[in-house]
Amino acid sequence: MKNKSEFYHNNKLIYKKSKKRMMAFLIIGTTLIWIILLLLKIFIWGLNFSDLLDDITANILGILPPLLIFNFAYEKLTQDISAIEMSEQITETLMSDPETIALFTKEQRQGFINSTIASLVDQRACAMVQGCLEPYLNTDNSFNIRTYFDYNIQLLHDIPQNNIFNPADYFFLSETLQYNICYINSKTDEDLPNEFCAGFFFDIENLDYALRTGKGKSCCDDHIPFIFREQLKIKREDLDKIINLPENELNDFIKSFVKLKIKIDNEPAEIRKIIVDQTCIKVLFYSNHMAKKNGHSVRILFHMAQLWNSEFQVALSVPTYSPKIQLSYQPDKMAVEMYSFFSDSIESSVGNAFEKDHGMYNVIVNNKWIYPMSGMVFTIKKI
Repeated sequence: MKNKSEFYHNNKLIYKKSKKRMMAFLIIGTTLIWIILLLLKIFIWGLNFSDLLDDITANILGILPPLLIFNFAYEKLTQDISAIEMSEQITETLMSDPETIALFTKEQRQGFINSTIASLVDQRACAMVQGCLEPYLNTDNSFNIRTYFDYNIQLLHDIPQNNIFNPADYFFLSETLQYNICYINSKTDEDLPNEFCAGFFFDIENLDYALRTGKGKSCCDDHIPFIFREQLKIKREDLDKIINLPENELNDFIKSFVKLKIKIDNEPAEIRKIIVDQTCIKVLFYSNHMAKKNGHSVRILFHMAQLWNSEFQVALSVPTYSPKIQLSYQPDKMAVEMYSFFSDSIESSVGNAFEKDHGMYNVIVNNKWIYPMSGMVFTIKKI
């Protein structure tokens, strides 16, 4: 961007110098032509000085008054209109052409944004709106956005037969999550790496840290990001059972009971390693997707047991466009309530799209960006 600004500034200096030279040539050339014609009249056509002076005076008296009157009157009548039209043309060019705006310095563009915000909102709210935009306008920051988000959650009363969870204490949770993710950074090539993790967190502190940073505190290497984070609502003794499983049984538990599957750009990712400790279950995946793309499609499927009389949270940790969230349950066997924590501007959209009918919550936010941290909490009680 800096190179563009310098290029524009240098071209402007060259243009000004060329304009000055053209004006000088025009004045000198006009004067020389006038002198040549004057000499021709005197020496070729034999016009004496007295007659020449009378001729010049008559021409000046005939042309000067209407020329002066017309110029002053025209300038007075049109200068305001011309200024308004020019201002509108400049404004239209600036507002509609990003390439033109990019020619200005970063400070000038920032000032333009601040002035635009000040013209749209109350002066007291101007700094607040600027603060909301700042993380996404700073080119030193990297972040990602979801341009598509479809989350389907199914709650079932009965859980499959297993050697870990007591069916009387748990219901069965089935999830399908699909989204398109784009990585935004103008200075680096940050992208979804080929190695990533899916995590089921036993404690809220680690889940919150993973949601905010995309990384784990104690159960994941800092350089390997989480692509998926879920709270694990199970008893401590059942977590201990999972921790004590032999490696082959742990693999079978993840593949047969949890049935965790991830696809990147429609290509299945491979489970490389499973680690379980007192804070979380971490599953390390490897995907063969092409790196350094502008965006990826992600599909995640899994099942998990969850304690009765607990909460289930859907949190949007990155900016997400028009999310669709659907939760279905068995109303004759469980009672489910939803509490959203969207911003006030989105609550009305959620309220209009909200549907609780025949054991289903269906929330569709149309044509709006949802910013972190937003989402909803579902409470699930056994009947």
